[in-house]
Amino acid sequence: MRLGTAFALVGALLLAANDVWADTCTTTRQRREFRQLSHAERLTFLNSIKTLQEGPRPNRYDQYVQLYASKFLNSQYSAQFLPWHRAYLFEVEKVLQTIDPSITIPYWDWAYDYEAPHTSLLLSSAYFGGNGDHSHDNCVVDGVFADWKPNSDNDCIVRTYDGGDHINPWWSWDDLRKLPLSQSGYVQFSDTTQSGYVYLPRAIGGQLATTRAPDDPLFFLIYAFVDKLWADWQKMSEGNANAYSGRNFDQTSAKKTDTLFYDYHVEDVMDTRSLCYDYVDYNGE
Repeated sequence: MRLGTAFALVGALLLAANDVWADTCTTTRQRREFRQLSHAERLTFLNSIKTLQEGPRPNRYDQYVQLYASKFLNSQYSAQFLPWHRAYLFEVEKVLQTIDPSITIPYWDWAYDYEAPHTSLLLSSAYFGGNGDHSHDNCVVDGVFADWKPNSDNDCIVRTYDGGDHINPWWSWDDLRKLPLSQSGYVQFSDTTQSGYVYLPRAIGGQLATTRAPDDPLFFLIYAFVDKLWADWQKMSEGNANAYSGRNFDQTSAKKTDTLFYDYHVEDVMDTRSLCYDYVDYNGE
């Protein structure tokens, strides 16, 4: 795929994004942990993701992967880490809702799976599938996305668990949840959250650890949990709710008027409720 064509297609999505702020909330959508969904709801979400990959390449899903790759440095290594991903998830969720209005992006509270992550329900053959098959170029050969074909050098979802046939235990529940929420300032919270997040894609491996992370649809649930942590932290005080500071990737001072992508600005995504969604807590049951 020619780079110019890819960026032209990504840019064309701007027209669809122009109506982001046109609607007011008639209801607040509830984003739940994946395990809080019924089996039917889980499959509805997963199949809607697959629908985005229908059609000639690059299809709608490919365009969002390319958008992510083109903004990777700004979205990862700067103050924009949290608002950028909130806007990105919101944008993709809007498109999924054109397929089924009932859909919201669920989150994966991976803190509850820290002792044996590879045994998580999400990584079972019923849903996202497990480790890559070493005899098939580390391709994921089970689960709903066993036939998934990214528009890249890999013709499958690749996963290479850091423990070989398993994922080594990662940060504990206290580290993944309590440590970020105990931070007193935006920069400290953002940096701590990023530190906890970085380990996960590397532990699972494959596309998740690259600039094309959304090529593995598990990406959306991982980042929805990051977004939930930010929302939880924001709710702790009025100061947290409005806090935003630090540096952009180009080392300019971060401002709420900074553009994220399309016509999204930081100030547009500071409150999930202004985007008409909120999170439902999960207690591990």
